[in-house]
Amino acid sequence: MRRYPPGSLLPREVDFAVKLGVSRDTLRHALSMLEADCLIRRVRGYGSFVSESVRRKKITFLLPYAQSLEPYSGFITGLLQGVAEGVRECNCELETLPISPTNNPEDIDWSKLFNLNSESRVVVCGFWFEKIFPFLLASRCKVAMIHDQLHVEPAVSAPLSRWCDMVKMTQTAMKQMTEQLFLRGCRNPVFLLCYLNDKRSCMAECISEVCEEYMPGRKPLLVDIPRDMPVAEVRQIVSKCHENCHFDGCLTNKPSIFKCLREVELRIPCGFSDLMQQDERTGDAHTFYSEFSMYEIGRAAVRQLMLDDSQGRRFEFFAEIHEYGKQ
Repeated sequence: MRRYPPGSLLPREVDFAVKLGVSRDTLRHALSMLEADCLIRRVRGYGSFVSESVRRKKITFLLPYAQSLEPYSGFITGLLQGVAEGVRECNCELETLPISPTNNPEDIDWSKLFNLNSESRVVVCGFWFEKIFPFLLASRCKVAMIHDQLHVEPAVSAPLSRWCDMVKMTQTAMKQMTEQLFLRGCRNPVFLLCYLNDKRSCMAECISEVCEEYMPGRKPLLVDIPRDMPVAEVRQIVSKCHENCHFDGCLTNKPSIFKCLREVELRIPCGFSDLMQQDERTGDAHTFYSEFSMYEIGRAAVRQLMLDDSQGRRFEFFAEIHEYGKQ
């Protein structure tokens, strides 16, 4: 039962010590701990008062562009759920902060960031936020930066070396998924992937490295699929690739590819790379997929931010590979 309501004056130390049956030194140590936790405030000449409210530490989650919040994308939604759970476990507060009215990194509302200081703890997800990195460094706040495994420029890698660098090992996952095709008996797979030509992701290099081991001297069939390509055009690409190359396996990160394969009754091994949401898991006995637990990464980000020694450290997270219909 709480005996002293918010704002009330605690008894004098000598009387309080007698009332609690402890020495004055023990009482003073206890009061110092309560003051450090903002549970009481001590006013010289007046005494100790119970705090009106307890100031809890706060985690600030920077919201990225709107497309990443759409229902089909589990990257941000899963991550935010994990952050919320980590906040609950650590008994702190969660602040979500949209920093661009137009969802454009060139249109940052800097006033939203002015409250960040050396006491702030910030979760940043992805290089969409690259423009504000210098500001975050200057504010000296603690940052957990969550991103895919990429080749980054020195100007970007410098901040990461000072923050809690939390890396989704996507290149490793791509190599594992490519190898899975060959382990399933494929000898002429096709790779129909969005962002295939993104030089920072090194997706093509990862695939080629594995393919050289299993089919030396032959170049893999790599096809870049724009993320917003209409299904009809995707269907044409799939049909054309099969007519010309007669592939016996496929790796993709676009669910509509699978539907196109099954429309032409191609019962071949098909892998989904970095699948992130339950309703995207469509397939059959020939289907497998890799998945990062964004929920666990979000929880880990909060736990690390609440520690004093997490900054300047790198944490790597690996995908799990699942058979469709099996957990």
